[in-house]
Parts: sequence; C-alpha cells; structure tokens
Amino acid sequence: METLSHTIELPSKIHHFPTHHNLGNSVLGTPIGYFTVGHGSKQILIMSGLHGDEFEAQILLDAIFRELITTQHFARYFESWTIAILPVANPDGAHLRQRWNANLVDLNRNFPTKDWNPAPLKPRYTPGPAPASEPETKNIITLIKGHRPILVLDIHSFQTSAVLPCLPSKNRFPCDGDLLDHLIKRLAHNLHVPIGDEVLGYETAGGKHTWCQEQGIPEITLEVKRNINHQEIVERYLGPTILFLDDFLHA
Repeated sequence: METLSHTIELPSKIHHFPTHHNLGNSVLGTPIGYFTVGHGSKQILIMSGLHGDEFEAQILLDAIFRELITTQHFARYFESWTIAILPVANPDGAHLRQRWNANLVDLNRNFPTKDWNPAPLKPRYTPGPAPASEPETKNIITLIKGHRPILVLDIHSFQTSAVLPCLPSKNRFPCDGDLLDHLIKRLAHNLHVPIGDEVLGYETAGGKHTWCQEQGIPEITLEVKRNINHQEIVERYLGPTILFLDDFLHA
C-alpha cells in the first residue's frame, strides 16, 4: 500500500492515478489534503469527515474513492469530468475522536450563511466566535470556490440514515434540477432511507449545505447509519451511491 496523505491509503493496483493537492492546515497544524481524478471542465466534490467522530462516513468515502480509481468503469467520464475527493475535512477531530475541531467548534455550524447564529441551538452545535472563524471551514470554502463544483456530495453519519438534498432555487451551473431530483429519489429508494431534514429533527444554522445553496451549488448530504461495521457500510451504501454517481455523470 502506498500512502500519499495521512488521510487515505492508495491501493497498489490503480487504473486512474489521482492527483494529490495540499489544501491547508487544521487548527493543530495537520495538513489537509484532497485528491482529484479526471481532467474535465465539469466538476463534482465528494467529501466526508466534517465531524471527526463520524467514521462510518469516512469508510464509505474511502470505498467510493477506491471504486473510482481501481475500476475501468468511470474512465469514460474523466475527459469531461473532474472528481474532487476530500477524505477528512476535520483531521484534528478525527484524531481526537470528537465531533468538533480542536477549538471545539462544530464546523457544520461555522459557515458564513445568512442564518449563522452566534448562540448554539444546542450545546453540541457550537458555531464558533464568528462565521468561517476556523481554518478547516476556510479550507473548504477555498476548495469549493476554486473548483466550482456542479454538485457536492457530503457524507456524514447519524443514528438515522437519510438522504438530505439542499438545492438552490436556481443553479449557477449547468445542472438539470428535475433530473437531479429524480436521481436523489432513486438514491433514497435504493438505500431504503427517507429524504429530507425533517426526518432528523435538528436545526443547522451556519451549515455547509446552506452555504452551498446560497452559492447556487446543489448539495446532497448522505447520512450513513451510525455504529455499523465496515462490511455492512460497504454492502449497504456503496452500490447505490456508485449508481447515483454513474447516472449523474452520464446525464
């Protein structure tokens, strides 16, 4: 196994070698890296690890990444598409096995949205002293503004599995809203999970999904069920997620 980053190991047999990029550092100075596969002008971003203790999400993203680089299936898309992979957005939280970054800020409440609120809605949802106060938040904003993805797929984990779309009323990029809505419903159907924030029952002021929506970028949050093992995560989630990506890239 070859290691290009502290966040992910590359298998020895690769059909499409990814490019590694340095994005920045965390609060504790940990380098944050991401990968790109393909060299097309249309781009999507797949990420996980915004909450450091959601290891189930990181397992699924690792499996998706391996599928992209070790099989020939996606080769037909790499002339037109670039897929950016951010494996662990909050490496300090992952190392400390906690939701927050090293400053005890919930990064998914720290984005500079219109609804950002300095008062946490619950003690665990600490928004930070100011919008985008955290280096990890700034790094993600830099990544998204630099790549201008047509779609962001953000993988999390929660006690309830769900597909949570956050779609702008008008996309700034060429993405058919009706088609995307159809593909989201198909993804949820194939995963046997509900769609929508209401199934989770919590507020997300300052969330990255809202920030993306305000930028005109569709984001889908996929919540993997917490406390299931590696094999179950791959067996249950990888196939439907790969099918969703295949359909989206083909459309």
